[in-house]
Amino acid sequence: MAPDSELLAPPLVPVPFLQTLCLHPHLSPSVRLAWHRLEKSEGWAFCTFGSRLILVSWLYLFSILLPLYSGNTSTAWLILNRPPDLSTAVSNFRASFGKGWKEGGEREGGKWRSSLPGAVLAVTQSYSALQVNTGRTRVRAEPRPTNALSSLGLLHLAGRLMPRPHGQDHWPASYPECGSNAQSPINIQTDSVTFDPDLLPLQPHGYEQPGTEPLNLHNNGHTVQLSLPSTLYLEGLPRKYVAAQLHLHWGQKGTPWGSEHLINGKATAAELHIVHYDSESYESLSEAAQRPQGLAVLGILIEVGETKNPAYEHILSHLHEIKYKDQKTSMPPFNVRGLLPPLLAQYFRYNGSLTTPPCYQSVLWTVFHRRAQISTEQLEKLRETLFSTEEEPSEPLVQNYRAPQPLNQRMVFASFIQGEMLSLGVGILVGCLCLLLAVYFIARKIRRKRLRNRKSVVFTSARATEA
Repeated sequence: MAPDSELLAPPLVPVPFLQTLCLHPHLSPSVRLAWHRLEKSEGWAFCTFGSRLILVSWLYLFSILLPLYSGNTSTAWLILNRPPDLSTAVSNFRASFGKGWKEGGEREGGKWRSSLPGAVLAVTQSYSALQVNTGRTRVRAEPRPTNALSSLGLLHLAGRLMPRPHGQDHWPASYPECGSNAQSPINIQTDSVTFDPDLLPLQPHGYEQPGTEPLNLHNNGHTVQLSLPSTLYLEGLPRKYVAAQLHLHWGQKGTPWGSEHLINGKATAAELHIVHYDSESYESLSEAAQRPQGLAVLGILIEVGETKNPAYEHILSHLHEIKYKDQKTSMPPFNVRGLLPPLLAQYFRYNGSLTTPPCYQSVLWTVFHRRAQISTEQLEKLRETLFSTEEEPSEPLVQNYRAPQPLNQRMVFASFIQGEMLSLGVGILVGCLCLLLAVYFIARKIRRKRLRNRKSVVFTSARATEA
């Protein structure tokens, strides 16, 4: 419900846009509640989700702080009774777009701009009447004590303003587990992960030589899937996990994103998933998929490089044979290890789910820190060749990635030290080496001096004896 007091901010909120915003796929998976109604009062608009309130307003003065939309001089700004939290939230809001954003909303290396006007969104559990200053210097909100802006990062709209596939918000109606609290993919915030020294480097076996039998490639209408023989398995996990299949997720032409997992709010062009199941505990993939940590999935983020990737070309060169849904083809075995990034010792680990229905929360996720690379030509082939339907009418198979899901209370672990901790460790190591070198040279100089003094004493004594 809206506050009772009169709100005097300029009437600048376009209601149709706000309704679209409240229903945006980025938002609803995060708050996990259906949009109830839209209320508007003198320039403020409220998207209400039960006891939660999302406040959106436009002011003129602060647009320079969030230059997300070229030519838009009306950016939301809220000053709560906890300014440090607001400052942190705004910093996180801006940081989620990376360093590539310039004034006017252009991104370095291209002319892409945000498709929606920028706004600061605050999620509050409870609130009291808003006090609005019409002097165009500030808007003041006085909510009761709450973690008002700590949830700002949860609204992934701030981190990735982009179109999303339709229908994901309705999955829980048919597949209840899709609405559970340990879903995948997630946005991995590297400054919040926990280093775990017990995470061992992964060792894929059989990946270089996956047998001599042809591999089956299938367009299932959702992705391109390659069946893998059980001779491929992983070491470095709690149990033995054998490979079952791999598949890809990607975006559409003209957009730079397509991956499911994000690192610090940034997506890559595509993502590869290699699915394994616990063969020590379960007889089949379907049985393991319904059990905790029954599956182990490798997530490989794919970015665009300058040259073709021969390993990925083995798959992409056969896509024209399975253009339409349910078409299959056979292809020769190849070195699957070439699909992985070069360094397998650096990865993130968390417990999550399948990213498509039925969304079983049975996946031990390993998302590699390093990326694989494919060429622009290969990426376009992936985006433009396949269709999600039969021949008529044909619907392009694009944007087959799921929106990031809330982390909730889960922990994300890292197998490596990074960021400030890494810099600190390197600094300490370098400092210790310099100190050791200094001590070594000082000790060496002292020894040489003592040796010269000893020789001088011996020489003087010998001359005195001869005299």
